[in-house]
Amino acid sequence: MDLRPYGIDETLVETSKQADFSTYSLRPGKHYEDSTKTVRLVILDGVRYPVSENLGSGTFGTTYKARAPDGTEVVIKIVKSLTTDKKKANFISECIMQIVMAEASKAETDGPYVPTVYKIGFNSTYHFGYLCSELMRNTLNGLIKSYGPAENDVVIPDALQKISRVLSFFYDKLKFNHRDMKTDNIMYVRKGADRIFKLIDFGYSCLTLPTKAGPIQIRGGDYFEETSTCFKQDRDLSQLLYAILQSPRLLSSELQKRFSEMLLANVKRHTCRMVDGCPKDKLKKWEDVYDFLDRKNVHVPFGSPARVQEQMTQFVTGRPFDRANLKIKVKGTAKPKPCPPGTTKHPRTGRCVKDGGIAWLSFNPFGEIPCPEGKERNPLTRRCIKKCPPGTRRVEGTRRCVKQKLNPVEPPSPPPAPLP
Repeated sequence: MDLRPYGIDETLVETSKQADFSTYSLRPGKHYEDSTKTVRLVILDGVRYPVSENLGSGTFGTTYKARAPDGTEVVIKIVKSLTTDKKKANFISECIMQIVMAEASKAETDGPYVPTVYKIGFNSTYHFGYLCSELMRNTLNGLIKSYGPAENDVVIPDALQKISRVLSFFYDKLKFNHRDMKTDNIMYVRKGADRIFKLIDFGYSCLTLPTKAGPIQIRGGDYFEETSTCFKQDRDLSQLLYAILQSPRLLSSELQKRFSEMLLANVKRHTCRMVDGCPKDKLKKWEDVYDFLDRKNVHVPFGSPARVQEQMTQFVTGRPFDRANLKIKVKGTAKPKPCPPGTTKHPRTGRCVKDGGIAWLSFNPFGEIPCPEGKERNPLTRRCIKKCPPGTRRVEGTRRCVKQKLNPVEPPSPPPAPLP
């Protein structure tokens, strides 16, 4: 594979190894900051990319939204402190990983399954690496946190089903393991009525390309042993799914139970034999990344991504999670529509609620509007209810209308006797 169009003056061949990546020549790159230490301009191989927004920061670098000369919005990841050959090789392996996987899945439906790479650069003076790629606008984390349990009973299984389909492709084609599968590393965009999911951030990932002459093995990240356990496929969804289960408010109690029943495998068989196969220093680093690995029975999905996809399909289409009529919109992708007359947008949920209704009163308790004609306000629920018919009264305990009992009329007192 020719890497020169991407800014790496090398060709990837069957004998390539990660140890060789530190010697690869990358096109020059640099960036400029303003007085607040915010990056405002990135230059890759002489091409200027004005920066408009900071998208987020991690342990090793920061990502920015920028604009290419042709007007295309791109994301530029700046990785700092590449001061050793190993750190530089890890950065280049992450870039090559994304290139290989994008090219491999380009012809697939909704492909490529990772953002397309445009250009890679390196500043040899300050040891900064640059990765310019396709801009994906949303993360799965932001999506599921914008909904309540009822909606997420549809959103989360649907997303996991599609992610498992993406992983199934690489499982069959490239023998790939992401190893840092979490909500912020799964991006999606809106395409018609569907969402297209793509994976990002391959710093801890590993990859094997089977070829006739021998496999290309690309392994990245300082946290992990470079052994065959890197390619354990049934760990791909573990961190993501476990994080979802650790946030009870995201799912209904019934779906939490269904997911927990699916997660059966014991971690000792899947993470470089955690008891006797990992050095103590490596074990600690594993726990730093997968913070749940100190448990005796860690819940991870069992089976291949295809098997996980099959299970997810059951959750989406089977009762009680079949909510075909539930309309879910991606937050921030559509222009907000004004509420119909007689309704007001709820400040917390963003939904249009009926003026005077119980949801409306939850954020506007002191601004009650008069009840319509023929109705009165219930003093307990503050809802407008029908007035009791004439001759009846409302019982406070049951709030039912019952016939009103009339007090008996006492006979008039006799007139006083005349005085003598």
